[in-house]
Amino acid sequence: MKHALILAAVLVTSLPGQIIELATTGDGAELHFSSGYTLRDDGGGDTGIFPASRIYRYQPGTPEILAGLGGPVGPAPNKPYLSSDGQTRGWYTFQTCFGSCIIFTPRGGLTVTRQGKTSQFTGDQLRLSRNGRWLFDSGYPVVSPTFVPRLIDLETGVSRTMPRQTVSHPTHMVADDGTLVSPFEGNRLRVTAADSVVDFTMPEAIISAALATDAARVLAISQTRLYLIDVATGTQRIVYEAQDTLTRFTLSDAGDRVLLRDGARLVRWDSASEARVLNEFGGGEVLLSGDGRVAYSGEPANQLVRIALDSGERTVLYPEFASWFNQSLGGAVPGSLTRLSGGPFNDRQVLRVRGREFPMVAVTPETYEAQIPWDFPVGQNNPVELSRPGSPFVIRGGLFLSARVSPAVYTLNGFEGRVKAVQRDFGSLVSQESPAVAGTSIHFWLTGLGPLDRPVATGEPGPSDPPARPVAPVACYLEGGLPARGLRVLFLGYAPGLVGVYQVEAEIPADWPAGEANLFCRSGDSVTSMGGKLQVARP
Repeated sequence: MKHALILAAVLVTSLPGQIIELATTGDGAELHFSSGYTLRDDGGGDTGIFPASRIYRYQPGTPEILAGLGGPVGPAPNKPYLSSDGQTRGWYTFQTCFGSCIIFTPRGGLTVTRQGKTSQFTGDQLRLSRNGRWLFDSGYPVVSPTFVPRLIDLETGVSRTMPRQTVSHPTHMVADDGTLVSPFEGNRLRVTAADSVVDFTMPEAIISAALATDAARVLAISQTRLYLIDVATGTQRIVYEAQDTLTRFTLSDAGDRVLLRDGARLVRWDSASEARVLNEFGGGEVLLSGDGRVAYSGEPANQLVRIALDSGERTVLYPEFASWFNQSLGGAVPGSLTRLSGGPFNDRQVLRVRGREFPMVAVTPETYEAQIPWDFPVGQNNPVELSRPGSPFVIRGGLFLSARVSPAVYTLNGFEGRVKAVQRDFGSLVSQESPAVAGTSIHFWLTGLGPLDRPVATGEPGPSDPPARPVAPVACYLEGGLPARGLRVLFLGYAPGLVGVYQVEAEIPADWPAGEANLFCRSGDSVTSMGGKLQVARP
């Protein structure tokens, strides 16, 4: 018998929904950000299974929506722009391209409002000065002769052509007089003013650079160092040596205070004191207000924190929340376990499908497992909502449920489809170091076997004396190197003491060769099964 084996179930149910791309006023009082999250109570504006792309303004409770909805097939607003005085504001809207496509014209553009006048700009990368007057447009695409870099005076509408500039992460590459800075040819920095172009040769390759508002100072990072350059004299010095890798930095208007992401460390540097570690949460955006007194940090990228730098007070604006998930375990039928992979997950999150809460069974930072209620109506497209008390956000997606018994071997998440199995005495997991031995039995678990021979309530662990049994017939097999061969099943029942899984004890054939085999089970006329890999050794 040759069996169609599927080693892993991968059904994407949610696209990334992180808090990204922060923008704030000079005093840090107003914060804008973009996110793929949707709101728990959005007034019915977002009903699809994909996350919306929106621009939000922070306010206590539910954030205000400034722009959206977007989504996977429509224009997606995904980057806010905000001047220090709050009078110039806007967002970049990106049009998603699916499939194979070559685009010679911009797929998006900036909508910006200044002094009551709204304008549209198309380009690949755009940077706004902190006074809101100057807009740098890098051109689109970068290699096209048609679109050239421009510096636009939003007050007069006049623009001038600029030399090619590398647009790097910091948004503060444009000073308040329109001077620009960017990395140039690896280890050089280029400062472009209205009447001059000055290059600075650096000791190593520069990742990104930013200017103080008066264009007197340049701050730049390599992978491991923060440099301070005096534009007038050309003097440069190393002011911070990283312990890990520098990935993000942002500076105050005067360039005298900097916030850096050094690996998992969020570090503050200023010209009046030594560098100081603020926290070690890792990941995420960093943003410093123009006055250098307020820091915003995503730690990790889906948690938003405000830090008052003078007092050190740290306020969580939005608590840590999962940024994405997908359905990664087969056998999704009523009564069985379903697994979401992604995260980060925690035991304070709640999974609802069609508005009904699914009992959580187990959770790790990377997996969330819940039981599908025994009486849940079967349907292929089931809207899923993952939420957390205290957070205004939800992630929405879809869950596939099977209308028939669909045996699936429970596998170890993240271990390339390896079966979660234990030795006969339950003493250790089956692994490459401790393989299943031919001629002996192992215990493993299944999902998707459906109804039992007696009722067990949703969320109730399997009974042990006597155990509940699945009604559907089940046969299990090994294949790989040899034709598929049936295993002698010594025990099959709803797993005693566990929820949503069925336990199997089966014997490995005595003459089965050493090496990696595929383990799967089937029921009746099912032609496919979610299986997994099993390491076998000879006695």
